[in-house]
Amino acid sequence: LPDGLIKALWSLRAVTAYTAAGKGKAATDEVIAMGDRAPELRLLAAATCGNQWNLGADVVVRAWDAVATGAYRNVARAAAAQALYQRGKYDASADRIAQLVADLDLTALPARLDGLMYAFNQSRRGQAGWQMVWATWRERVLAGTSYEHVMALLFASAQQGGDVTPILARAAE
Repeated sequence: LPDGLIKALWSLRAVTAYTAAGKGKAATDEVIAMGDRAPELRLLAAATCGNQWNLGADVVVRAWDAVATGAYRNVARAAAAQALYQRGKYDASADRIAQLVADLDLTALPARLDGLMYAFNQSRRGQAGWQMVWATWRERVLAGTSYEHVMALLFASAQQGGDVTPILARAAE
């Protein structure tokens, strides 16, 4: 098939069939083969892999990594961390979250990281590790110009205590 919507839909159908059959590697290969076309369909394809609990963490993370570009870069990277957490890979999940925050793309859509703080409680990093990541996230977002990221940070700040006022001030600018 030539590149375009029909090919992207066919690839999504193939990913769905492969995941239903438990063929995670083939599904992930199909997600990667989709390339840069149809980013929303690529996200659906990666989510299809992520929803199959019989697929291993490495397969699902590979699918999310393949779509972690452009506007959905942060969202896909957070989804990869979530997939690791859901599959009991707490240290790897916490490492991924820390990596995401250290390299946060303020031009891409913000990811919901507030629920991922629990990965730190289960990992070797512990609550202190989350506090370090939270501080880095807060500093990066408040120093940037993305209103969307400030609002995502504001939503997450309710669990942190004491950080709401500076974030609201930044949102009002």
